[in-house]
Amino acid sequence: MVAIRGSWVVNVVVLLALSCESRDQSPSKAAPASPAKVTAADRPGAPNARSAGPAAVAAPGRAIAAKPAPKVEAQVARTDKADPIESLFPKRHAVSDTLSDKMRRRIRFRLNDVAKVPIALHDIIPIPNPDGSLEVFALYEYSAYEQCVLGYATRTEGREHCLDAPAYYNDEGKPVRLNRDCKVFGAVYARFAAPNEGTAPETGGELTVSSIPLPKSECEILKIHHMFVDDVDGDGKQELYLDLATARELPPEFRGSGGPLHSKRYLYVLSAESALEIQLSLLLSEIITKNEPNPEPLILLFDLDHDGHLDVVQIAACWEGVYSREPCPMDVRTRTQYLYDQKLDQWIPQGSAASPEPKAEAGDVP
Repeated sequence: MVAIRGSWVVNVVVLLALSCESRDQSPSKAAPASPAKVTAADRPGAPNARSAGPAAVAAPGRAIAAKPAPKVEAQVARTDKADPIESLFPKRHAVSDTLSDKMRRRIRFRLNDVAKVPIALHDIIPIPNPDGSLEVFALYEYSAYEQCVLGYATRTEGREHCLDAPAYYNDEGKPVRLNRDCKVFGAVYARFAAPNEGTAPETGGELTVSSIPLPKSECEILKIHHMFVDDVDGDGKQELYLDLATARELPPEFRGSGGPLHSKRYLYVLSAESALEIQLSLLLSEIITKNEPNPEPLILLFDLDHDGHLDVVQIAACWEGVYSREPCPMDVRTRTQYLYDQKLDQWIPQGSAASPEPKAEAGDVP
């Protein structure tokens, strides 16, 4: 009798447990699904890569001089997760559109000696100073075609020569004609003194302007990979760090080589004191492509010789899928080292090497 009663109790407990489980799994009691998280890049009207400022990343700070130089392979491993360039400059000045129209017009007017055609400013980085002055770094551009036309007696004559005559000859001796939409690019540095009493702040005070063309750039900007202002070399002064890809549309007779765009990617580091000067200019990649070039990281920064200044390591571009189908992993590509020379205020090439086990010692190429 006792055994039967115990069996009955067990059966009741099992039935109650199954009933509770079925109620928990009922659709009417199910928890509502969480809405998908929308990032800024997914929102309609999000800025494109050219106008957007540098991506926000974790900023460990500039660990130089006081700490031993990290091994290059550790930095290479990070490049697919975080941006090693941006993370070194957590207080960098990024592109902004806060510069007033009056200040823009004043800068463009002072650039009349650069070209006789209208000049546009874009990718502007304004830097306010405690004394009320304002420093401005920016890119300028103007029409190469219109500038060419102005060199002839009449526009008709100019159009005939500027479109039919070759702009330059490529490495194979073939003519590359000027594209009607081709632009000339350069960098500009402007300084507005603090406004005098009674002067509107949006006008600015006394203005000084210097500019410099970006040598060997092509007709259009495909993408700006990095553009910011900070003390890149550790000398206490501001520099413009600019990594951008430009391209020229090839004429129809030359498009059989793989794509319609001849693209070049350059790194420029420009200092500005009394005038803009190019401290470093590196061709990172050159390619014939139908699409935007691969935006892989091709520059690493380290204090290789432990002198308190960041040095530059250039990684050779990957031609996989373009000129060769062979893989080119990051850790076996050729690397070129540039050590910063404080007296010259420039980065000096030290040679290049390819090694699967790079070292970050002074005098060695990572």
